[in-house]
Amino acid sequence: MGRAAQGARGALCIFTLALAIEVLYMLPYGLTSSFRPLFIETFGLDNHHVGKLSSVYGAVSMCLYFPGGYVADRARPNLLMVCALLTTAACCCYLLSGPAFTELILVWALLAAVGTLLFWSAFVSVIRRIGGTEHSGKAFGFEQTSRGVVSALMTLALAAWMRRVVPAETAATAQEKKEDVHAP
Repeated sequence: MGRAAQGARGALCIFTLALAIEVLYMLPYGLTSSFRPLFIETFGLDNHHVGKLSSVYGAVSMCLYFPGGYVADRARPNLLMVCALLTTAACCCYLLSGPAFTELILVWALLAAVGTLLFWSAFVSVIRRIGGTEHSGKAFGFEQTSRGVVSALMTLALAAWMRRVVPAETAATAQEKKEDVHAP
């Protein structure tokens, strides 16, 4: 395989990984930040509840960073990332059932566990391997750029989809709540 073909294959692989990691983190981060008013209304929460969810996510992630590196060194990165994505998909499907707050805490803890223990270290390992010893900086730079592009496109697509699906009254109520939060 020629050098240009290897570069294109590596770039496609990095872009695919960027898509995967944005999908993985869209649930715990995107829902509670970009779509906070709708998230709060949909699950009957308030900002205090969302803060607790974020705290659980952060605490579980912090505890699992070092074990995640250990796991990534001893297992196939592809398998770890696939397991993390499938678990995230299952959590997303479970959210459609409208779980109570205590169940949301468990979902957020599970999302943190799979995102940090299974996905993150394997992700970094694969990006480093794609870049090799001479081009790992370029690989990580392209990965960060790809994540930004993917994140923007996913947020726009999700917002457009929600605009079609969410009733106008719910969106208006969510906007009013957002304005109340930001009012002086």
